Amino acid sequence: MTHEAEALQEAIETVCARMISGIHTSMPGSVESYDSAAGTVDVKPLIKLPLSDGSIGDLPVIPDVPLVFPGTADFGLDFPVEVGTGVLLIFCERSIEGWQQSGQAGESDDGRKHSISDAVAIPGLFSSGKGIARKGDGAARIIFGKAEVVMQKSGSISFNNGALEIKP
Repeated sequence: MTHEAEALQEAIETVCARMISGIHTSMPGSVESYDSAAGTVDVKPLIKLPLSDGSIGDLPVIPDVPLVFPGTADFGLDFPVEVGTGVLLIFCERSIEGWQQSGQAGESDDGRKHSISDAVAIPGLFSSGKGIARKGDGAARIIFGKAEVVMQKSGSISFNNGALEIKP
């Protein structure tokens, strides 16, 4: 390969690397504050990224990130979100500003793609050994503090709050 061809290949690789570094898909984060009325959180991303000067740095806190709770129009789960709660940040393919304001489908109002400005957060992502311990026994559980509702596939349901246990 000639010197010119090597230089061109290196330039193309550099441009591609810079473009890819601006594409965000998902990463862990930690809740810095929670607005329950708006259903949004301010989130600190927990992955450090290379900066343009070659150093490694923190991403800024992302404000007003919509929280994603499991639910439908007629059913939903609601649970406390506290500072320090682990979340999975997902960066939408296009700007979600228009949708957030209207709730309607529409064209993206700008050219953003996979921007940290277009994040949503799913609570419940924790590093190993953190969060609620999973039992792995095939039962479904709702756990809140010392209270636990355990549902078996057979249909039996039990309740336990640490002081009182009710079983079928």
